[in-house]
Amino acid sequence: MRALWDDVASNRREIRLAAFLGFLASASAVALLGTSGWLISRAAELPPVLTLTVAAALVRTFAISRGLMRYLERLVGHDAAFRGLTVLRVRVYQSLELITPLGLASSRAEIYWRALALMSMRRWTYHCAWSCRGCRLDWSPWLHRRSSCGYSPSRES
Repeated sequence: MRALWDDVASNRREIRLAAFLGFLASASAVALLGTSGWLISRAAELPPVLTLTVAAALVRTFAISRGLMRYLERLVGHDAAFRGLTVLRVRVYQSLELITPLGLASSRAEIYWRALALMSMRRWTYHCAWSCRGCRLDWSPWLHRRSSCGYSPSRES
């Protein structure tokens, strides 16, 4: 987790800004709840209409600010996440270059299949462990496309 946080070091400011905007959206929601509750309970007493105008304006303000803050939080947060994924994608492809010897990959599809096999290894192990108890799993899915039980990730339903 520390390595991931170091990879997105350039996006820390945006991540913190997204968290702050999320806090403001939550605060607006709480203020909207309190103000609207007060407005409803005060309006039940049938006071002069002018005494309720400030509360009505606050309800509108908090409602608009809640939606606006949620939108901005998602906008900034997704921007930071996609920028971080760009850095992470480059790092993953650099590591794929190291595990892809020249003679084993015949095409880009083969490299893609190996990457998928590496990512689904945990799910594949779980499936083999429950489909046939005690089967031996080949731990190199990019060389051996199936386990001894005959399960292959390409035949998943």
